[in-house]
Amino acid sequence: MIHLLRIDLFFKGGDIFNIANSKFLTVLFYLIIYFLYKVLGTHTAVDFIEFNYDENTIIFDYWLFYFYRKRLAIKFSDFSYKTGYDISIVGGSFFIKIIQNNKFKIKVNKRNGWKKKQIKEIYYRLKLIKSTSKD
Repeated sequence: MIHLLRIDLFFKGGDIFNIANSKFLTVLFYLIIYFLYKVLGTHTAVDFIEFNYDENTIIFDYWLFYFYRKRLAIKFSDFSYKTGYDISIVGGSFFIKIIQNNKFKIKVNKRNGWKKKQIKEIYYRLKLIKSTSKD
């Protein structure tokens, strides 16, 4: 036995399309798109960076996937960094990736509220720390 579904039932404005055209689902759709846009940039949105020269550590306060607040302390001798420019549809931005023991940990970029001047200052501090460390 073959069961066929009449397509014209869906185009009469039945319950399915009333739900799909609701404002709630439209807002939910845009929120999901915005979340995906942010996560594609980085999944670690950094709020605060502290350079503690007394204990030779860098402390990062960040949000993992924008839901879980975390704190990470990395010793000067245990980290490395990479810099570059993100390529995106909206436009690229300068970023710094913090790597601890050959594992990606943190990414700081303009997409999460940091200004280019602040990112450059962080970059120069990291560069100074790595040039004066005894690796």
